Amino acid sequence: DQGPMVTTLQSSTNPYTVSFISGEGRDSSLEGFTILNTYPYSNESTSIGVYCLNSSPTITNNIIKAQSGLSTSGTGVWVYNGYPLINGNTISDSSRYGVVITDRSAPRSLVTEIANNTISRNNYAGIKIISSGAGGRENIHHNVIAGNGCNGMWLTFGTEYTAKANP
Repeated sequence: DQGPMVTTLQSSTNPYTVSFISGEGRDSSLEGFTILNTYPYSNESTSIGVYCLNSSPTITNNIIKAQSGLSTSGTGVWVYNGYPLINGNTISDSSRYGVVITDRSAPRSLVTEIANNTISRNNYAGIKIISSGAGGRENIHHNVIAGNGCNGMWLTFGTEYTAKANP
């Protein structure tokens, strides 16, 4: 009942601590954990706390950190062609990015929502969105995005987004 302060999921032997890779939708949820990944960096992979491949789960009320042996690897949440709800999490202290959203091919009617999170102290950007322009939109609101290494939000390649009240 005390959530992330009680239960920790940690990986030091797999690049992904938690993965959604089977087309999961918003009815699949990850809630109330501390998620750590300390997988050592290699040429083939990076350490990722939560990895979503062609999936759009609900990720809520977690503490997420990904720290590899190098400062250029390690992302809290990585979404490849998915449209998740990322809400109420603390995503911090990752050795690269807090959240990365990339490679869209679904209809523009789908929306990624990043809301009510604290995204801080990540070595690079708090949120990086790399959009191919093929589909999808981002709704980013009511987050605290602060103290990240180079950017709070880094939006590239024609990203369509709405950002509101991100202090």
